[in-house]
Amino acid sequence: MMKDKQEALQLDEVKEQFVHHCSFSLGKQKIREAYPNYDLLWINRELRRAKEAYDLVVRYGNMPFGGIHDVSLSVEDAMKGITIRPQELRQIAEGIRASESMRKYMKSSEIETPYIQELVDSLSDHMKCASKIEACINVNYEIYDNASSELKHIRKAMHTCTQEISISVQQFISRNANKLMDTITTMRNGRTCVLVKISEKNSVEGMLHGESASGQTAYIEPRSLVNLNNKLQSLISKEKEEIEKILAMLSAEVALIGHELLGNLDTYGLLDSIFAKGQWCKQFDGCFASIEEKTERLYLKSARHPLIDPHHVVANTYEITPPYHSLLITGSNTGGKTVTLKTIGLFAAMSMAGFPVAAQEAIFPMFDGIFVDIGDDQSIQESLSTFSSHISKMAYIVDHAGPKSLVLLDELGSGTDPKEGEPLAVAILDDLRQKHAMVIATTHYSALKTYGADHEDVLLSSVEFDMEHLRPTYHYIQGISGTSNAFEIAKRYGLKDAILQEA
Repeated sequence: MMKDKQEALQLDEVKEQFVHHCSFSLGKQKIREAYPNYDLLWINRELRRAKEAYDLVVRYGNMPFGGIHDVSLSVEDAMKGITIRPQELRQIAEGIRASESMRKYMKSSEIETPYIQELVDSLSDHMKCASKIEACINVNYEIYDNASSELKHIRKAMHTCTQEISISVQQFISRNANKLMDTITTMRNGRTCVLVKISEKNSVEGMLHGESASGQTAYIEPRSLVNLNNKLQSLISKEKEEIEKILAMLSAEVALIGHELLGNLDTYGLLDSIFAKGQWCKQFDGCFASIEEKTERLYLKSARHPLIDPHHVVANTYEITPPYHSLLITGSNTGGKTVTLKTIGLFAAMSMAGFPVAAQEAIFPMFDGIFVDIGDDQSIQESLSTFSSHISKMAYIVDHAGPKSLVLLDELGSGTDPKEGEPLAVAILDDLRQKHAMVIATTHYSALKTYGADHEDVLLSSVEFDMEHLRPTYHYIQGISGTSNAFEIAKRYGLKDAILQEA
């Protein structure tokens, strides 16, 4: 199914509802990258995984995904020998810890979920690496004093030096109070300075580190502080070197298990996407379709389009079962024909992509492709008219659709003179019907309705229209052909009786 077909069915818009339930970026990515697949084993695996997640969500709430970040670039950097930063290391440790929470979640479960269990069991256990990182880096991404004996020694010396600077500066301030603008100190170029009146700057021994914007204050490092400031700067430099050694050591630990950490991340993303499906299914009171390779039955019970406001959406049941193999939907404009077409097509695409659907029950044959012509999708580049656009799509569909294809056609044959459009629509439907493709089409054409009535494998249906209030009810009625109600609607909107009689 090509991308423009998905846009016609609004599959990408619906996937964003699933994305909303994801806990982190890789889960969202998995959802957005999911598209219909025509491998039955793959589809059944994805649907079973999501069904198990739904069962777990209903009974135990969502699987815990707290602490997981997309650290793939950080891990890859570590594997290249690059020293990674404290925040990255701490997030890697938090991600390792997440697997422990998942295992506990699964252990507390009392229901059989072999597909989810298999994924959780595949997670590598690297708690030793997490513990090493956590012993060195705190939750605020700061390095603990105890990260190494050398760092502890350096920081103790820094603390002592800072105290000595504080005592020395206070002594200087008390001796030179009359020369100072204030009794506070300030840092300039990493060195402790005092605030000296500009008129006294030459009477204070020390190093000038600039003046205030107002020109009233000089920032001077007293001579008595120079050695202490030098000592502190030396210790700060040693601290940075030691921290780099610690980070390099931890990065090397990460590099050793890099491939397994990347594998875990991929599994986390997969689990996140699977549980997002479970949560969506719970929210929409949905179900998981049964995909049957040997059946030709399509059945949706109480199907509700997920993009329509749940307070206003009308639930409908759709069924195509042998001897029927094609469905013609008729009825008024704005009566819900296209919504019916889109709902069936969307739910087929969602199921083939491993998603639940908003219905009480769903059964689909195993399709090998979904072909769609819905809406006015003109190609400006090719300067195609509406009709030409439809015909170019139809040419592609009739060339590629086969006996296991689902073909969705909105207003088949429209956009041109009805005298030509009508027989063309009949010929296209006949071609697809003889190929034994499952066709669902909307139409106004009487000739198509007559064609459908003449063939026992074509099911006619309509969407109900409330003539009293002149509005669609969006109720789907199977087995009854509908009318466009053009004259009745025109009369209600005040078109002269004489014109209607003439028509």
